[in-house]
Amino acid sequence: MIENTQEPILFFLRSSEQFIVEEMLHFAARFDEENRTLQEFPTLNCYHELYGYKEGDIGVYVMIGSEAAGGAWVRLAKEGHGFVNETTPELVIGVKPQFRNRGVGTLLMNQLMYEVAGLYPQMSLCVRSSNPVVSLYTRLGFTEIKDTRRTTQDRDLEVFTMLKVFTTEERKNKFL
Repeated sequence: MIENTQEPILFFLRSSEQFIVEEMLHFAARFDEENRTLQEFPTLNCYHELYGYKEGDIGVYVMIGSEAAGGAWVRLAKEGHGFVNETTPELVIGVKPQFRNRGVGTLLMNQLMYEVAGLYPQMSLCVRSSNPVVSLYTRLGFTEIKDTRRTTQDRDLEVFTMLKVFTTEERKNKFL
């Protein structure tokens, strides 16, 4: 579905690529639609600070041509908005607007879930209820956790937490 003359290439996110994590978090939070910056929301620091240096950090990103089109990662973040428990990593995925609705998110998610399923029994995420990506999460097996809908104080948005519990087959790394 990715329409471009250049093939997308997946890479693992390394600690030296902190700039990609910060850039993709900007798009994950949809700040591009609100003309906001990551610096305005210190509650999101738990998703990017010292990426790659904390136990549990696993991530991928996709390059199309010479541009990072999107990135997805998980980390164990007790202070995360989609926190479930101390052993469930929380997902963040961001795709640049010009690459949305072209299969980039699905590509990122499939690879990341393959990696995460080998290490964790489940993963969570916090999502804005109006975000169209909810349908992708549902298609990939995420379900809404009951009684987690709430309104954010800093942006007055309705959000909720979703959980993906990996099947036995997925846990055996037979995901793709």
